[in-house]
Amino acid sequence: MSWIYESSPLWRRLVHTTRESAVNMAAFVVITGVGSAYLGQFVMNLTNPHGAESPHLRAMLDNAPLDQQVAVRVKRERLQVLLDDARRATEEKDNSSLTTRWRAALLGREHGTAGPGTTLGKTAIDK
Repeated sequence: MSWIYESSPLWRRLVHTTRESAVNMAAFVVITGVGSAYLGQFVMNLTNPHGAESPHLRAMLDNAPLDQQVAVRVKRERLQVLLDDARRATEEKDNSSLTTRWRAALLGREHGTAGPGTTLGKTAIDK
């Protein structure tokens, strides 16, 4: 930073201005924070122009073989179950059933479901 301070009069003036006034410092922090967020969003859009649910990706999935379509649907359902469990764990005061299911999963056991929904109340299946 000393190289920038020594070589740039604009940077030197900025340092002195923000040092003298807390309002100027706050404005500098807000401007650099918002600028960084916009720059990050721009770079993300530049590197992934299609987005997460774009028509291009939707068309690729619609034209995919049936096994791939089923795999995508199953993965989405499983992810939804995990997200619901995580949300429930933060909302509930007594989450002992979630703890026992997670512990069973770490030991290699599964709590299966018979379709979409939660695995709450299911018993462990030994593999």
